[in-house]
Amino acid sequence: MAPGRNLEALGKNTEDPPEPAGESPGREVRVTPVELRRVLGSPEAVSVLRWLAARRRHRIATAGTDGEPDVVERFTYCEPVDAEELRAEISDPRLQALVDCGAAVVIDGWAVALLSLRYLRGVAIAYPQAQRPDGNEVYLGTGGFWLMQLAFRYGSPGDTAADLATGTGLVAVALSARYDRVVAVDLLPEAVRTARLTLDINASQITSTGAAVMDVAAGLRDGVFDLVVANPPWVPDAIGTDGENQTVYAAGGPTGMELPARFIEEAGRLLAPGGTAIILVLDGTWDDGRRPLDEQCDLLRDRGFEIVDVVPAPPAVWGEAATKRLTEYAPNCTAGSVVALVFRRPC
Repeated sequence: MAPGRNLEALGKNTEDPPEPAGESPGREVRVTPVELRRVLGSPEAVSVLRWLAARRRHRIATAGTDGEPDVVERFTYCEPVDAEELRAEISDPRLQALVDCGAAVVIDGWAVALLSLRYLRGVAIAYPQAQRPDGNEVYLGTGGFWLMQLAFRYGSPGDTAADLATGTGLVAVALSARYDRVVAVDLLPEAVRTARLTLDINASQITSTGAAVMDVAAGLRDGVFDLVVANPPWVPDAIGTDGENQTVYAAGGPTGMELPARFIEEAGRLLAPGGTAIILVLDGTWDDGRRPLDEQCDLLRDRGFEIVDVVPAPPAVWGEAATKRLTEYAPNCTAGSVVALVFRRPC
């Protein structure tokens, strides 16, 4: 899960494709939500996605990211491409495997992928191009990449790590390079399916990593994790668009701290002695003088934890536009920005 799009000033990853135009000369193709259950249930389709990801990594390693994308790359960006030209590059059986499970469609000679492949520091993410309209959405923003950087900066290599509110599974895949066992959990079933697909298509790079539906960390064992990371929903309930309800991945409670407070408490419960937790939260100041993050830090100290750092978000995660939206939509919040709370259980 990640912050709502009505707040975030998104920065583009250098390896992200341009926004797909959704059409090719003389043809417009409308995409529909992909059924991730069907994709995960097709070993042939997962194998094709893994092959496409490996192909992209090889091209980046040999030629960099400059130059015009070829037909295969444009297909993985969800642009309509000539089906025969695509078949000549990837083979008809590979394209048919994606079509059979609903990960792609072929219409009037045009082939369109319904899952886009995004790449970030060598991790491939199969991201639904069209999302379900029931609030069970998966969000991919810049916070995940920042959290990944923080995990490598503050977390020491160990046996076990947990990625709470995993979303796409990006951070879980990255953690698997340093931890023997990684558990990725999320409340949203569609997010867990996306994470499982991300784990599957990066399978050659990871070891013992799994994803499961879970309310925060309700099913995880106390005191055994060397690292716990989370990018929970932190958007205040006061923030919305024309009074509409927020999506599940955004709503953090009246001040934006109520749900993150649960993640902070659960992360502390999970940590082994010497273990570190990194939680992204909104550090807001309200017109009554309250600073909920300060209250959470005091609670952690009272429970014996060490506050290692409170790291301000970089501009790609929280910029001036986000600050302006916060003050516009939540006028009772006099100041605020996203930070990473880093704390540790003493040995």
